[in-house]
Amino acid sequence: MDFKYDGGGPAKGGTATLLINGKKVGEGRIDKTIPGKFGFDEMDIGMDLSSPVSEEYKPPFKFSGTIKKVTYDVSGEAIHDAEAVARRLLGRQ
Repeated sequence: MDFKYDGGGPAKGGTATLLINGKKVGEGRIDKTIPGKFGFDEMDIGMDLSSPVSEEYKPPFKFSGTIKKVTYDVSGEAIHDAEAVARRLLGRQ
């Protein structure tokens, strides 16, 4: 997902674009965002910018490989076909 923030301070809106394999499959307006963050750690991808998950390494401990896919699933359901799920959620059966 790509999010283009309107800017101008906290809690403003923006446009969210959903991409699958680099192809735009949906776009929508988000009128407001949350004026802060949850918890102390962000959802870092490819490095750990805050507290490490283990004392075995020191942050940021950057991943040197290639990340081909990242999926955040908050539904509690297994995702078998991400593109089909995206179409369903966007109302494009």
